[in-house]
Amino acid sequence: MLFKETVDPSTLELLGQIQQKPYFKDFYLVGGTALALKIGHRKSVDIDLFSNFINLRCN
Repeated sequence: MLFKETVDPSTLELLGQIQQKPYFKDFYLVGGTALALKIGHRKSVDIDLFSNFINLRCN
């Protein structure tokens, strides 16, 4: 279960769009927004994305 009320609807929409893009397949959501969605402890306004890759190529 996600605590979607902790994130603005436009941010949730953006996250959904990002998930559909193949060039974001190696990224994952981290930080306060990820934690807020998971445990619902606070509101969050930004998106932090991490990847395990040091060098990324964008075509």
